[in-house]
Amino acid sequence: MEKEEIYTLEILNKIEENGRVTQPEIARQLGISLGLTNAFIKRIAKKGYIKLTTIPRDRVKYLLTPKGIVEKTRLSFKYFQYSLNFYRNAKAILSRAYRLLHSQGVRNIVFYGTGEVAEIAYILLQQNHMRLVAVVDEKGRERKFLRYKVGSLEELKRYRFDKIIITSFHPSTDIIRKLKKAGIPEDKIFPLDKVTLT
Repeated sequence: MEKEEIYTLEILNKIEENGRVTQPEIARQLGISLGLTNAFIKRIAKKGYIKLTTIPRDRVKYLLTPKGIVEKTRLSFKYFQYSLNFYRNAKAILSRAYRLLHSQGVRNIVFYGTGEVAEIAYILLQQNHMRLVAVVDEKGRERKFLRYKVGSLEELKRYRFDKIIITSFHPSTDIIRKLKKAGIPEDKIFPLDKVTLT
């Protein structure tokens, strides 16, 4: 599913929940710039998915049109299929990764990253004889991943672990470089993007 379709679906969902939602609120919730949010809303309005009406105090109210409801339904179904395929692929890759790690005698692991892949990795970890020691990423500090405090790269030295799993399917070259710079030996780094299913 294209990123543009995901943003369109999110914006239509926000507007359906609250027609008085502001563009800065949408931008903040989606994690994109205000300019990009404005461009998406203009495009969605041009396609006839929403109508804009003015309410008192020069505010704008968005209304989902019947055409917008049909598009939201279509995109919701497409997103559901995309999510299901993503989960199946992630589960297959992570199951293979855990088998490989288990065969190497790995018991204590660290996750690098806190996204959707990390969440699936945590669920599958419960079925294996391994223990999650910590969760880190470059942002670190003052954040939580499930019941774990997210640590920074500098804090890695405090933990005793066998492997650090890069919980992302994106190319891991930059992350490996950062981990090595933080003093982690390459043989302790396990990138998921290198796991094959054959």
